[in-house]
Amino acid sequence: MAESVDLDAKEKAFKALHVLFILAISFSSLALMVKLLRGVLLKNQRKFLIFTLAGGDLFLALFSLTVVTRRLFENNVELSYASKVLSEKYLFHYFPFVHAMGMFVLAIELVHRAQLREIISNPYVASLLCAGLPWVLGLIVVLPLVMDGFLWSEGKYQEGFKNNDRQIAWYVVSTIIPSTLALAACIVTDFINIKWVPEDFSSENTDSATQEETEMSKIYHVDNQPTFYPSNQSHGPFYSSQSEPPYRPNSSEIYAPLSRPPSNHLASRFSMNNNNMHPVQGSPGPLSSRLSMQNVYLPPHPQPDPSLRTVPGTRLSTYRPQNDKSFGKKEKRVLLLVTAISFVLTTPWAFFQVCYVLRDDKSYIEPLAREIVVNWFRYFLYLRSVVTPLIWIATMRKP
Repeated sequence: MAESVDLDAKEKAFKALHVLFILAISFSSLALMVKLLRGVLLKNQRKFLIFTLAGGDLFLALFSLTVVTRRLFENNVELSYASKVLSEKYLFHYFPFVHAMGMFVLAIELVHRAQLREIISNPYVASLLCAGLPWVLGLIVVLPLVMDGFLWSEGKYQEGFKNNDRQIAWYVVSTIIPSTLALAACIVTDFINIKWVPEDFSSENTDSATQEETEMSKIYHVDNQPTFYPSNQSHGPFYSSQSEPPYRPNSSEIYAPLSRPPSNHLASRFSMNNNNMHPVQGSPGPLSSRLSMQNVYLPPHPQPDPSLRTVPGTRLSTYRPQNDKSFGKKEKRVLLLVTAISFVLTTPWAFFQVCYVLRDDKSYIEPLAREIVVNWFRYFLYLRSVVTPLIWIATMRKP
């Protein structure tokens, strides 16, 4: 004997779970958006794209799930056709497509980040293009497909425009294809050996940093030919010449310190506290008075990396393709993790609709089992909007 579904218990569970998902999605999305807003958002195309996807999750909770929940709590509620249809299409078709294409764009951006900054020097334009591309593609590809034949005046589709074959095409185009494409792109990206470029895109910071380094090169110099190259130290760039300066205790030349000291500190203070510096001989004093000091010298230091090249919009002191492979590897792995989880939580609903619900020759399933499967896959779709923002929050570096 087939087990029946307790409709009263089902309604109570639906109400509680939908309220819970609205709160959880809103909290995780807002937390991610606040974390991203702590940095310079528009000058970082990766973070700005993630910010827009978090905003899409928040809209899903406050619009699509709110419409569904209101219909559960108010049986006789009167909602416009636009609210019912748009909330459903956004939840099941439009935003799954946008999120999957967002992961695909993030994978492409990671591989071609340096080339993108060479082509587009304006950080705001680059951020808007990367973030807007998934949403525009959704408007071009998904909305015309799912809204074709819908009569707004009557609140229903024309006859023949919502048959099973068309609905199968909706799920294949909006969810299955973009999710598979995004996962494949992230897997390929994880195996590609790329020269990692910092995600911060700030031409203004680069200009100010270059000017500051130029001014410092006038004070700290070696053989009148300063050379800038990235430091392995965490406290900034240092300057050196192409050849090791000899130790000349009676020379009047002043060699560059391994790390730039503040101008208002005594020479003896920073030289004694820095393990990479020899104690400075002579009377201590401010930076301006040390220009005539004797016996200031450097220990052995590395030579510039010949493979180093400058990327527009990137500070020279932070672009270290040979030393920052760990950052690039971590960014690829996090992107792959988010995309894989999104695929696992999003596509089961679409596959179930395509392979069972919308098929004319589907086999019989017990009502209770069918309710369990359908609702599990539906809640998996909701759960994606909770999990992925939390992963971004946990793995994102401090701004």
